[in-house]
Amino acid sequence: MATTTIYEDLSAAYDLENMQALMATKDLLGAMLRIHFILEAFLDIWCNKITNCEDFFDLKRFTSFDTKLEISKKLGLPSELAVVFKLFNKIRNKFAHRPNYVICSNDLDNIHQAINQINTHDNHSKFTMIVFNEREIRWDTPDIPIIDSLLLNYFTLSQKVNDVFANEFSKRNISFTIQGQQA
Repeated sequence: MATTTIYEDLSAAYDLENMQALMATKDLLGAMLRIHFILEAFLDIWCNKITNCEDFFDLKRFTSFDTKLEISKKLGLPSELAVVFKLFNKIRNKFAHRPNYVICSNDLDNIHQAINQINTHDNHSKFTMIVFNEREIRWDTPDIPIIDSLLLNYFTLSQKVNDVFANEFSKRNISFTIQGQQA
């Protein structure tokens, strides 16, 4: 089984408590909210690193996810990532505005297709299976439950974000930390 490096500079998006709750949940809304929170942390990290500002979004007023995404795009966030972030945000917004919203497999298929369009430099940025608490989640599982598809999409995306961010920071000569070492 392959392991994947999580860059220390991206650790804010991988809060241990949040990740454990995400992996243990059977609650679709809870999973979606946690994923949205993590994606927002990725946007914060992007803007902080690109601008060399420790807390770029430390504003006295509310900054929406859409605003952070637009600013991140202006600061060079690859469009392939922005597309996927926007698709996840659309689902989160549907939950927020429609209390009985049910995610359909088509929503997640669209995300999966968009994730597959993200170019990465490693060969381990696509999960075919993940294991949570001895429960296997596979793409090829017949009638995969929606929550499993959501989690598999998220974890595949997160690994691609790791790779894309590291490569983009490197191209821009922006320092980032890999397992406690400066690169």
